[in-house]
Amino acid sequence: PLSKSPPKNKRGVCDSGPLPPGAARPLLGLAHFQKDLSEAAMEAAMVAAVQRVEAAAQRVAVTAPHILDREGDREGMRLLEAALTAKAGVVVAASAAAWRTAANVASAMRLCRIGAADTPPLPPPQLLDLPPELLARIVSQCDSHIDIARTAAVSHFLHDSVVDEGLRLRAQERGYDLELLRGHWLSKGCRGGLCYAAMLREANPPALVAASQNHSLFIDSEGRLASCGSEDAEEDEEDEDDMDMSLPGLLGHGESVTQLSVPTRLPSSLGGECAESVAAGDNHNLAVTAGGALWSWGEGASGCLGHGDVQDQHQPKKIEALAGHRVVASSVGCAHSLAITGDGALWSWGAGCPLGQGDRDTQLLPKRIDGMGRVIAVSAGTWHSLTITADGAVWSWGKGSEGRLGHGDEEDVLLPKQIAFLAGQSVIAVSAGESHSLAITADGAVWSWGWGGEGMLGHGDEQIQSQSLPMRIEALAGQRVVAVSASLLHSLALTANGDVWSWGWGGQGLLGH
Repeated sequence: PLSKSPPKNKRGVCDSGPLPPGAARPLLGLAHFQKDLSEAAMEAAMVAAVQRVEAAAQRVAVTAPHILDREGDREGMRLLEAALTAKAGVVVAASAAAWRTAANVASAMRLCRIGAADTPPLPPPQLLDLPPELLARIVSQCDSHIDIARTAAVSHFLHDSVVDEGLRLRAQERGYDLELLRGHWLSKGCRGGLCYAAMLREANPPALVAASQNHSLFIDSEGRLASCGSEDAEEDEEDEDDMDMSLPGLLGHGESVTQLSVPTRLPSSLGGECAESVAAGDNHNLAVTAGGALWSWGEGASGCLGHGDVQDQHQPKKIEALAGHRVVASSVGCAHSLAITGDGALWSWGAGCPLGQGDRDTQLLPKRIDGMGRVIAVSAGTWHSLTITADGAVWSWGKGSEGRLGHGDEEDVLLPKQIAFLAGQSVIAVSAGESHSLAITADGAVWSWGWGGEGMLGHGDEQIQSQSLPMRIEALAGQRVVAVSASLLHSLALTANGDVWSWGWGGQGLLGH
């Protein structure tokens, strides 16, 4: 949250006073600013804010006239066009010195020529004169929620309501499931909840591509499923007891198709619905449709397909036990499956302790896991599970060896247990691998725990055999990581600027270096 701002008049302009200490600190600590900025850093931050909002305003000028015409707000459009023509970037001052020396902050905001602190103020119209509804639409068109936060952090003219409405419009346009975050709004405030929703969506987008050891799945531009790979797993030449290494139904094309060298559409149309996300496991797969149905196919021996039996399915089959529930996300482990429904409930089925049902029994049908509140993200590892709840907390359960659960020990956990070490952190993404785990917090930091014998924890010492508590990866300090993935022996991270980082075992070219 921002420091307390000076009093504002009815248009939201600060009437007087210099920039308060710490006012440039961003919402939720999202921007990489220091608590006390230098003159140069403050000026750079404000100039960047001017450029962001002017770019967003240009987008609105191009795309929004038909909306504004319907609302009868042609006068607002006229002001916007005039402000852009005059380059009246009044969202922030063009010079940090102007903020600190001006007797009237509003007049300082009217400096418009970027980088020219001594340029005399231009007359209205200016962006500040636009109607609040139009200002909110401009805010919503910033490139990212991070840009909105950074702009709000150095701007005193923006009403809190304008920023909140801009964030809300941006979230609605991008289809964020805001209902799942109601608990976070209550604890962090509306703006905090909206920023958190944006980060969650950025870190957990619907998976249009998924890959496992022997196959890959794709969703094409028409919402149809495709797959490639093999249902014949590679045999271990030293293991003479491995007689049957087939993976029945893995590709989803029927019993007669066991190998595909290029992505090929599945025969199934998923009941005429478009696929929205896929999850690929070593033995089975899940797909969520636009209507919230969940389909599964592959090997059914462990009950992980959720159809009430242990039969293999060579083509996608709808999980009828979840009919009446809108599934919004899913994840697959080695022999278990997890799904989140629209009400924030988490469901599990399959075999063993990763189910979180308090026992090690096989569960042939989806069964709700209680005790966590609203679940907003999930990741199924080989033998353990991770979730994020609406308050930003992380929960884990399953096999505890090598410290993969993050509770400071190696005990198995049969019911969801909150990872106390991450309490107070707003976690936005988790990934459960074979024997290690990864998490991203709202500041873009990455944490790892579990087995690290091949260096996949990222702490610079491949001799670390296990880390039973989450530990921040310092090699990624200064990077804003937006997505992570934990596999068998290596890890990947994606940063906000599109860079990919890798670490762990480098055999077979896994790390891409």
